[in-house]
Amino acid sequence: MKYLKGTSDMPTIKTNVTVDIDLDNFDDYELVKELKSRGFTVYKSGDHDNNFIDKSEDRDYRTYHRLHDWNDDIHNLYKTYVTMSPEFFNKELKKYFRDKLYLNLY
Repeated sequence: MKYLKGTSDMPTIKTNVTVDIDLDNFDDYELVKELKSRGFTVYKSGDHDNNFIDKSEDRDYRTYHRLHDWNDDIHNLYKTYVTMSPEFFNKELKKYFRDKLYLNLY
């Protein structure tokens, strides 16, 4: 066997291995500990939503909850979009533009 000049006498063998990991094999404590070590904040189910929202906003994330009221016009328009026929939604959209932007669309 011929070796390159300046290298060790031991050959290097490289191989690729595929590993399937099932997260159910880990305890919740281990997963939370790992996430926290990577800088994430972990909340338990049932933690107060406002606590999560406040912490998220402290990190400069914007939340829908703080941007819009769930009963505001745009949310109601979205509900119409997902629940009604396209014809009815188109009619409501035109009404929305007429009321909010003072535009008449025909």
